[in-house]
Amino acid sequence: MTLMRTSVLSLVLALAAGIGAAQENVPAGFLVENLATGLSSPTDFAFLPDGRVLITQQSTGQVRLWVPSLGTSLTTVGSVPNLTTGSERGLLSIAVDPNFATNGYIYLWWSRSAPSMMELARFTCTGNLTSGTSSSLSFATSSRFTLVQAPDNAFNHNGGTCRFGPDGMLYQTIGDDANMCNAQSNTTYSGKVLRMNVATLPAGSGTATVAQLDPGDNPMSGSTNGPTALAIAKGLRNPFSANMDPVTGDLFIADVGLSTREEYDQYVRNLGSPPAFVNFGWPMREGFVGGPQPTCAAQTGLTDPIDDRNYGSGGTSIMSAGVYRNMGGGFDWGMSYEGNVFHNDYSNGTVERLMFNGTAWVTAPSVPGQPSANFWGTGFQGCTHFEVGPDGSMYFCDNSGNTFRRIRTMGPINEFHLVSGGGQVGLRDTTFAQPIVLELQTPGGSPVPGATVNLSVSANGSLPGPTTMTTDAMGRVSFMLDATAGGSVVVTATTPGGSTTGETFSCFARQLGMNFLVSGANDIVVASLTNFSNGTDPVPFLFAMSDQSAPTYSTAYGPLAVDLFTLVNTYIIEDPLGAVNGNITLGGFGTPSKSNVYFVPTGLLFGTLRFQAIWLDGTTPTSILGVTPNAIGLSNVITHTF
Repeated sequence: MTLMRTSVLSLVLALAAGIGAAQENVPAGFLVENLATGLSSPTDFAFLPDGRVLITQQSTGQVRLWVPSLGTSLTTVGSVPNLTTGSERGLLSIAVDPNFATNGYIYLWWSRSAPSMMELARFTCTGNLTSGTSSSLSFATSSRFTLVQAPDNAFNHNGGTCRFGPDGMLYQTIGDDANMCNAQSNTTYSGKVLRMNVATLPAGSGTATVAQLDPGDNPMSGSTNGPTALAIAKGLRNPFSANMDPVTGDLFIADVGLSTREEYDQYVRNLGSPPAFVNFGWPMREGFVGGPQPTCAAQTGLTDPIDDRNYGSGGTSIMSAGVYRNMGGGFDWGMSYEGNVFHNDYSNGTVERLMFNGTAWVTAPSVPGQPSANFWGTGFQGCTHFEVGPDGSMYFCDNSGNTFRRIRTMGPINEFHLVSGGGQVGLRDTTFAQPIVLELQTPGGSPVPGATVNLSVSANGSLPGPTTMTTDAMGRVSFMLDATAGGSVVVTATTPGGSTTGETFSCFARQLGMNFLVSGANDIVVASLTNFSNGTDPVPFLFAMSDQSAPTYSTAYGPLAVDLFTLVNTYIIEDPLGAVNGNITLGGFGTPSKSNVYFVPTGLLFGTLRFQAIWLDGTTPTSILGVTPNAIGLSNVITHTF
């Protein structure tokens, strides 16, 4: 069944020439920098081993060369033959051979005529293959060596990206050619991810056979049918952009949706093992919801995306921005970004950042200056491909603005490392026992002395000292922390100008807050307890009252206002552990904001009385104020006159 409709991606690509460059918004400490202008609808790019960049032009079929040392100027390296353009057609993707410095091979994916098809072919570059400052590079059309030809019966769903994996294989994503059932068919390349061995192909021009491209360890290697032997995944609609993780070999695929969801997929490679076969579910599923489900039979064992985006958010054409890896370059983003993945939307320009929490991919926490809680960046309309460069910056093509740009830091992203004092557990209205010591380090791990550090604290705490400090000769700052309320007390450390990503460190303040109401006869006490505990189990406590004649004892845990030593003029209201002289068990105060009603002997509730709770929190592994036993705490004192 051919889908007779113009996709949203086709529309926005067609309108690209009329879209002006948007104003990008990125977090503090980052800037968007223009590198090359004068391009014609750039779609993809690839770094040469020497740092130069090859950029594809969708509308002209040309490959342009950018040399960093030569500024914004570009030279033309060559063009693909028989180019067909319009809508999503044109020159779409490029990959550079791992051995480019010796063989000069590049691989291009484009839509061609006579006959109409999508083609993946190798071309051989000549000129200076190893100099990062040379603009001498070209390829001839006659050097073309055809690898794969896929159907191109529709003007849309031509999307595809070619990328080399760390296993040395060439990966190619291919759209379904606007025919839904193609994505589930085993007899067409459409709607698939291919994995090919190109290392042993002969030099020069020619056409590859399936046997030559078959790596031998694909899920269905050995078949004479190309879509069967070369495919490692199916069920894709229009995977217009994809990124390879150079560390894991995982492929992150942005699959443009029909009308409901935009989908971001992860093909997990599991290096060291043969690749698995994966079905991403189109057209039975679109994102996490049901798909249009045409006559092609539904499949089982579908692989979920790692993220999807509802059309209601304004995004209609998802683009992959891939996994971030620090490259050891001058503009590395720091370890807080290591392994995060990003995706953009061509139509509304919103960039999302995801992190893996050990179970699933989730929205990463906001960083200072981020445009919103959901979007790491905005204003990237018309951008088709992102890739981390050798300097640690994230480079991208602006298809609508006809530029090649990058997101870089304003300088090295330094990071704070906790030396000591994090994770302490104390009491509210006290100062945590130990100072928090932080060390500011460069991405390479060297201390940064003499740097300004700004500190801020969450609502549950405060700093008794200055909020702006300077790192010492060891790159360190040390400060005390007050707990003003129960719960987590979070400190955020940043440096001016955004040369750090803004990092947080937590302590925990325990609190029993008690309030009393007296109603009816003078033998009823209604006690309401607010419990902040760093554990999940109920916290048993001893609850007592003394009159004003009882002494107040000074203890390592704070003032004790009920006389538990002599029990003179003291009454134990609750003692579930039998710690003093009773075994009254109402309990349950491990539940926050729980109230209990206590009946005390008639006549005891007379005059001015003091009430206090002493608890034993067995879930706390950290000492309070440096004193053991480590689980004892005192509530605030309530005084009430009857």
